[in-house]
Amino acid sequence: MIKKGISLKLKELRRKNKLTIEEVKYLLEKRDINVAIKTIYGWESGQRLPNPDIFLNLCDIYNVNDILEEFEVGKRKKKVNDNLKMIAREDGISYNSLSKSELKKLKETTVLITEDE
Repeated sequence: MIKKGISLKLKELRRKNKLTIEEVKYLLEKRDINVAIKTIYGWESGQRLPNPDIFLNLCDIYNVNDILEEFEVGKRKKKVNDNLKMIAREDGISYNSLSKSELKKLKETTVLITEDE
């Protein structure tokens, strides 16, 4: 599951940076990393993952500043909707005492982070 998530993220980042597979191959070659186009397709399809050195170079090419956040390593993020009352109580905030604008802001900015099992 983690492997597939990383693969999908690599593909998403390549597209976000408007790069083709061939351009990624060329940019890696400029860094003395020679891989086949087929290998890059394998990374993006989840068949295999790049080694750590290549992965870090890909992150640099794709302008990733925070690898842990970008790839959500070891954690899952979920938007909080129905769990708002529980989170509000844990934070010491009374759900009933919030104004509508404060409540809206809390819903928009609150994220539930859980450890992967």
